[in-house]
Parts: sequence; C-alpha cells; structure tokens
Amino acid sequence: MRLVFVLMMLVSLCASAQKSDSLETSVDTTAASVFEDKPDDKAIADTMAVTVRNFNGQALQELKADQELQYGDGPTVGESLWKRFLRWIGEFIEALMESATTTHWGRFFAYTFLLISLIVIILMVLKVNAYRVFYGDAASPVPHRTLDENIHEMDFERLIQEAVANQDYRLGVRLLFLSALKLLSDKNHIHWTQGKTNHDYLNELSADDLKKGFSELSYFFEYAWYGNFLVTDGVYDRVRQTFDTWRRNL
Repeated sequence: MRLVFVLMMLVSLCASAQKSDSLETSVDTTAASVFEDKPDDKAIADTMAVTVRNFNGQALQELKADQELQYGDGPTVGESLWKRFLRWIGEFIEALMESATTTHWGRFFAYTFLLISLIVIILMVLKVNAYRVFYGDAASPVPHRTLDENIHEMDFERLIQEAVANQDYRLGVRLLFLSALKLLSDKNHIHWTQGKTNHDYLNELSADDLKKGFSELSYFFEYAWYGNFLVTDGVYDRVRQTFDTWRRNL
C-alpha cells in the first residue's frame, strides 16, 4: 500500500510541473505580443534647423587675463625662522598667562611679579637708590646728621667746596640749604633751634620773595636728602643758582 501511495504522489507532482511550465510559456508569449515595437504612422519628422555656435577665443582670453576674476589663492611664502621664533615666544607667553589666570597660585605669583616690576620701573624712572630706601643711609660717607648740627659753628664755604671736589652733590645740596638757614637766622628772619623742621622755618618767613626762594631750596633738599634721588652736577648747579639768586634778596 505504501508503494502505491508513493507512485500516486510522484504522478501528481509531474502533472503539476507540466501544467506550470505550459502556463509560464503562455504568459511570456502574451507579454511579448503586447510590448512588441510597432511603427507609429502618426509621428512627425524633425525638420528644425540647428545653428552651431563656437566660443569667442579672444573674449575668452580677455576674461582669463582680468585680475578681478582671479579667485584663486595667491602664491604662499615660507615663514622665516625669525617669524617662527616670534610666534613661538607669543604662544609661550600666552600659555603662561593662561596658566597664571586659571589657578589661585598662578594669579598670586602673576600679580606679585607685576607689582614688583611696577615698583622697579618707578624707582628706575625716578632714579631712586633702592638700597638707601630699604637699608637706610649707613653706607653713605656723609658724616652729618639731618638738621641737628649747630649751623653757627659750620664753615659752609669750606664744606661746600670739599663736597663738590668729591663730587658728593647730594651733600652739597644739603649744605646749601643749611647755609640758607644760617643766613636767615643771622638776619633774624627766623628763630633757629636744633630739632626744628624746614617746614617750621618756612612758616616763620613773612617776606614773599624770601619765602619763595627758600621754598625752592627746601624742595631740592627734600628731593636729594629724604628722597635719596640721584643728584648730578647739573642738578647741583641749578640749586646753586637758585641759592645765589635768593641770597641777593636778603
């Protein structure tokens, strides 16, 4: 029975395959008949005249030579070693500034450095001796105290000549000021006392011409003695001229 059933199944499959092949052949034949090219008896022939145009060679060359139409990049020049070095310096400084402004310690050191640099620049411009400012006047060869001497016991002409000969113009300016104090005291324009300040003596003067000249001498004295500024021979000559002019008005 099994053998008969298998034979019947084989016969059925063969019949189905033959029927499918015949159906596909029929469909292909029908499609070929539908899409077969046929001449169109109603098409109109193309009789339009065609004009052939060519480029104007001269105009094309003129356009190529026009500088306003040159949109390409110009020739590049290699960067020199000096420019590379400057660029590297700029990048290095920029990196330092960036690191200095992004951390607390960086900002602290940056501001400290800027402050010290500013102080140094100011001292250089004003020609201040920084050593004398911070360590006093111990290294100075000047044996005199500021305003504590007895001006009536001092030989100013000799002392001034010695100071100028030694090119100690700072001491020379101080001695000129003390000499002015002695002249004012001798003529009773002021009451001289050890320990008084130059401003005290200035307030005692009533004559305007004497007060103006003495004020200038006091300014130069403070400039040279208290400010520790560098006093050159030119500055000393100016103070000497001021002193001589002022003395003639006594």
